[in-house]
Amino acid sequence: MQLRRIAMLAWLVLLLPAALACSLTKPEPFDLFLNRFRADANFATARVNYPLKYETWAYGADNDGKDESSVTVSWLQRKEIESWPPLDNYLQENKLDAEIVRRTRHARVVRVSQANSDWLLLYHFSIAHGCWRLNKIENQSL
Repeated sequence: MQLRRIAMLAWLVLLLPAALACSLTKPEPFDLFLNRFRADANFATARVNYPLKYETWAYGADNDGKDESSVTVSWLQRKEIESWPPLDNYLQENKLDAEIVRRTRHARVVRVSQANSDWLLLYHFSIAHGCWRLNKIENQSL
């Protein structure tokens, strides 16, 4: 019986930091969240709203110069995202920069880009119940 109590206590101690990380009364600071989201693929996977909206922009014009740009929307499932490396690894491997470009009380947009290239991704985050989550990715690369 004593061993069972110790095991339950150990389990609670392991889960407590995650449970206390954010709440309505103690909202999670975005900068701390983003650092962990970028470094820890398991944490990032757990903090995505599924299915994740993924928009791919296509740019173009017809022969008369009329804009024919369009957006294709796909919905990514958890299984697809679980195979992604940590965002920091992706940024380093592709020599990309990440910058918060929009801040509101309940939302943030992080631009992932590469100087002097057509690489442009926008990661849209929002806060609910004190916890930040990824809602959408826009791929605006050419």
